[in-house]
Amino acid sequence: MSKKINLMIVGAHKSGTTSLKNYLNEHPDILGHVQRDMKFFMNEEEYSKGFEAIFDKYMNVGDVDNAKCIVAKDAGTYLLESNLKRIKDHNHECKIVFLIRNPVNRAYSHYKFELGKGYYHDLDFERILKFEDYSESEGKFFNHVLKLGKYSVHYKTMLELFDKTNIKVILFEDLKENPEKVCKDIFSWIGVDSSFEPNTNKVHNLSKKPKYKWYSEILGKIRNADILLSWFKFIFPARFYKKTVDWIHSLNSGGDSFEPLKEEVKNGLTKYYKDYNVEMEELAKIDLKNWK
Repeated sequence: MSKKINLMIVGAHKSGTTSLKNYLNEHPDILGHVQRDMKFFMNEEEYSKGFEAIFDKYMNVGDVDNAKCIVAKDAGTYLLESNLKRIKDHNHECKIVFLIRNPVNRAYSHYKFELGKGYYHDLDFERILKFEDYSESEGKFFNHVLKLGKYSVHYKTMLELFDKTNIKVILFEDLKENPEKVCKDIFSWIGVDSSFEPNTNKVHNLSKKPKYKWYSEILGKIRNADILLSWFKFIFPARFYKKTVDWIHSLNSGGDSFEPLKEEVKNGLTKYYKDYNVEMEELAKIDLKNWK
């Protein structure tokens, strides 16, 4: 088979992209990757080597010789036009799945997820709209979080690069409510057997509050130690590395529930995203009334 990605999931963080990727990978005609994200288009070192060089590193779920479709996922790839251009250059007929979620809920879930991984314990999410008061660390993180939810801005870039028929916008709410239908629609779209039913009972990559702040902070420091992680990834297979990391994090998950997002902050973010949501509705011809 041609070693080109046929379907790229570029949706927003905490919008169900990992779950969708894993569901699709169960299909016998699909070749995918066990890693949470395939960083090829965003990672300068990997991209400079070429896709053929990193193919075996990622494409390890499925039958390499008989697969009809290669599926990859990297949440947030859409943030940079250069990433989308690289996908276009790689395969100009590549289909794009843009999975999006209510940007207010997505932003808070993103924040909670990072806390669980040992990051940003010194940041107060309630300050996300206080631009003038940002510290350096707050500015970098909060600006990134807010930008991810400006879907219409990034969707317009996709439309400039790809044929609209090759872009499928999927709502997180639809995936959550009926994952079987979403998967079958995608199977039909990419030309594989749409009667196949993946196991959609498991939800992947959940945001969980850590039991111990000190434990997650230590994990965060280890994740920042690039040399240590690079050595670990080099020594152990991708499947073993992922399972080990997930297990280590699971030991500290399941603490008290996160506090619900305060109405004041929720209302402020809803107002902030209002115009972007209206524009996204018009561009993609979708109903986002539940986001208002």
